[in-house]
Parts: sequence; C-alpha cells; structure tokens
Amino acid sequence: MIDFIREGGWPMYFVFAFGAASLAAALHYQKTLRKEFFAVVIGLAVATILVGALGTVLGVQQSARAIGDVDHEMKWIFLIGLKESLNNLVAALCFVVVDVLVATRGAFRAARLSPARV
Repeated sequence: MIDFIREGGWPMYFVFAFGAASLAAALHYQKTLRKEFFAVVIGLAVATILVGALGTVLGVQQSARAIGDVDHEMKWIFLIGLKESLNNLVAALCFVVVDVLVATRGAFRAARLSPARV
C-alpha cells in the first residue's frame, strides 16, 4: 500500500483527502438521510474523480517530459511511469465506488421510510 501511494506521487494526498471527505459525507447521509447531504456526496465524489484524473495527467506529463533524458533502448520505461500515474485514478475510483454503495444504501433506506407512492 505504501508503494502504491509513493508511486502515485504528491497528488495522492489530494485524492485521499477528497476521497475521505466524500466517504464521510456518504456515511453521514446514510445515517441521517438528510437530502442536502446527498448533493454533498455527489459533489465530493466528482471532485475525487477529477483530482484523481488530474494526478494521473500530471504524472503522465512528468513521465513524458523525463523520457527525453533516457537512452533510446530504455524508452519503454515510460510505461512504468504510466502505471504509477494511474494509481491516482485507481485510488479515486475506489473511493467513489464505496461512496456510491454507501449513498445507495442510504437512498434505499430513505425510500423505504417515506410513504409509498403509487
């Protein structure tokens, strides 16, 4: 796990911050069923994905810039940088999958507690 974070670089801190905030909002929504928190969950989940994508793009840019500094036979090393950069997006998507599951459970509970609409 430590290698996963280290390989992703400094953007991983933002991914984890937004991911933790979105997960906390999803858990709070599931517990309280207050509709206004559902919008917070959506907003923070989208921000988590965007920060993960930004971290990935920044990592790919860094790998592409550094490829000029290696020998021609070592150009394949760009693929290692790509793999490491994708860790940002993987972490973001993992957070958002859990957010969606938690928020869906909360929405299901809210639907069951509200009067039946036929």
